[in-house]
Amino acid sequence: MKEIFIVSFDWACDDNKGLDIYAFTTYQAAYKKFDSLIKDECNPDMSWVGDMVFDENGCVQSGYDVSTNDCDGRKERKENLYWNVDDLGNYCRYSYIFLEKKELLGD
Repeated sequence: MKEIFIVSFDWACDDNKGLDIYAFTTYQAAYKKFDSLIKDECNPDMSWVGDMVFDENGCVQSGYDVSTNDCDGRKERKENLYWNVDDLGNYCRYSYIFLEKKELLGD
């Protein structure tokens, strides 16, 4: 059975929102995009996340929640991954990045 790997980036800030979807034939390529999106989000010049969520030591500031399952060898086992950021004081501001394996139906 064939499979593809989908990376999705669902985001919103005060003045805009979007959903970006990327499809890959290998987990390695999908993980590279997943990781790249996270790095971009952590860049204060590119995203509100990098500008507001993390302090100068990389710690999550009060009022924000960051959750991920990108640990414990999940990448090596090619498991579904997520990296989510929520602004606890503004439900309209979030950043959700997913990597999911999907099986293709048919021949």
